[in-house]
Amino acid sequence: VLNDRYVVFDYHAKLSAGEGGAHGIFAWDKRGNIYRYWWFEDSGEYSEASCEFLDENTLCMNWHDGVLVQIFRRLEDGKKILLQMKYPSDKNDYKTVLEVLLTRK
Repeated sequence: VLNDRYVVFDYHAKLSAGEGGAHGIFAWDKRGNIYRYWWFEDSGEYSEASCEFLDENTLCMNWHDGVLVQIFRRLEDGKKILLQMKYPSDKNDYKTVLEVLLTRK
């Protein structure tokens, strides 16, 4: 949107605890020389992350309001993305706390 300056997406989930939705915005921060991300939930909560492409198939997001790291990896077929959320388990490693396989229709 806005002259191809931003990538946005809308998220909706149906879970056993109920339904929820969110809106995400990716943008290139030319002054900071970094990708930024904002996440807005229908609950009123929001978060911000700094993003870096580790390679052409891997996006790493560091959330500003916590220590979670979120990694998106495009898989070989190009129609699936593996999302992993990781939490530091000690000074040298991260523990995977959530793993989701995203698929295109």
